[in-house]
Amino acid sequence: MAIGKRGRAARTYSVRKLTLPSILKPRLDELSAASGALYSQVLTTFWRTLRRSAGKRKDHRRQAVFLSSGTLQKLFPKDPAGLLHSHSCDAVVDAFIASMDSARTRKKTDPKARFPRRRKRFFKGNCSAREVEFG
Repeated sequence: MAIGKRGRAARTYSVRKLTLPSILKPRLDELSAASGALYSQVLTTFWRTLRRSAGKRKDHRRQAVFLSSGTLQKLFPKDPAGLLHSHSCDAVVDAFIASMDSARTRKKTDPKARFPRRRKRFFKGNCSAREVEFG
């Protein structure tokens, strides 16, 4: 075992790639497309809410509304197709918020860094074994 912080033994993990049967590919593509559609919905809702709340002109009486992670998770408890588990939907929202945070920190050093604006047709998602099963 390797020695980690504070002189304790650190755990080591071995990662193995698993070859999935080809019969699962259509189902995984379907889940990935559902995750992409949900990500696109979260993205468009966030930017439309921000844009409409701030107004077209710089009005000092109107304050911009930034939707938080918890608010977005409440707005999107499940995907429209009903394929994803609620925790998978929360993971998609958290991925969007993480990309916003990452862009915000990169903006401090690189002025050309951009916030996420592109819609996604497919999105890598964490899916449970129950979602992958054919029913």
